[in-house]
Order: sequence, then structure tokens, then C-alpha cells
Amino acid sequence: MARRQGFFDDLMSIGLKLPWKVGVAAAVVIFVALHVVSVYTQTSVDAKSLADMGAVVQHQFIHVFAELFQYIIPAGLLIGTTVGYFKQQRSGALFVSAQANPKPTIASMSWRDFERLVGEVFRRQGFVVSGFGGQGPDGGVDLGLTKNGQRYLVQCKHWRKRQVGVTVVRELNGVVSAPGAHGGFVVTAGSSRARRGSLRSRAASG
Repeated sequence: MARRQGFFDDLMSIGLKLPWKVGVAAAVVIFVALHVVSVYTQTSVDAKSLADMGAVVQHQFIHVFAELFQYIIPAGLLIGTTVGYFKQQRSGALFVSAQANPKPTIASMSWRDFERLVGEVFRRQGFVVSGFGGQGPDGGVDLGLTKNGQRYLVQCKHWRKRQVGVTVVRELNGVVSAPGAHGGFVVTAGSSRARRGSLRSRAASG
């Protein structure tokens, strides 16, 4: 069972998906906005009657929220954006290296770097790429792709053997149907016995 993410983890996940310029700009805007609210609500409000107590409590709550989260929200976004930036730089370097010398570069990669390379290739084709982060080389679906409102799943197989059997493609086809994706890709450093087009058409019809 997957561990439930906390609020700060969610902020970092959002920052991870944002372009770094957008992430930094969002963090700055949120900090300034919450700081202004914190300063504005710093002066306490006196309750002249019992009916005013609700307004006083609300005023104090807004102040405490702004005072605390003016740092937490920007920090979470900035950490996620920074991690995402360096991951993208790493993926770009892998792409350039693989382009210059494909076979030996890909063969010497770890399974994680192969997954990053595959994600970068799809990203350069206009897909929005998200990582599912399996626990090992065969940790299930590795990447999610979105383009033109359609969603695809990717299974990366960085196997040393020449061929990936048709069983792997059939398994992905079954997984694709469950989350309602439009299709899927099996990407391997070797070769596959099933055509990519047949997988996509079966997944879409399922």
C-alpha cells in the first residue's frame, strides 16, 4: 500500500511538475501575498460584544495561517522546482550522450537512467511526462504521458537480453485498460516481438 503523502510532500510534487521559472515565480507571488496578509492582520481586533468574538477568532486564524504558510508553501514549491530542474538537466545530458553514441551509452546505463532517458525522449516529442517510480527495474508502469488530452502509460525494459517477449506487452495492455488510458508503450534497449501500434489500438478499444 502506497504511503500517504503529507502537505509538504504534495507541495514538492507540484513544484516538481512545474517549469522552474513558473515554480520560482509562483513561490515569490505566494510569499508576497501571504506576507501582506500577515502584516495587515497583525493588529489585534477588540471584541466589543459577544457577537464580535467570531470575527476576532477568524481574524486571528487568518493571521496565524498567513504567518506560518508564507514560508512553508514557497519552500515546498522551491524545493520541488529545484529537484525537477536538476532532474531535467540530468535527463537532457543523458539524451545528448545517447544521441552521440547510442548503443554503448544505453547499454551502460542503470535502469533508472534508462527510464529518465525514455522520459526525455517523450518530453521532446511534446508529451507531459510524470514518473510513477517503481521500486526496481521491473517495478510496473514507469511513466505516464499526457498529450492533447490523451493519457498513455510506459513500461521501460532495460534488459541485457536481445528481445522482450510478447508477455510483457500483454501485461501492459491489461494495465492500460484499468486506469482508462488511451494506450501504452513498451520501450526496450533491445527489441520487442509485438508492434507498438497493435498495443495502442487494443488498449484504446478496451
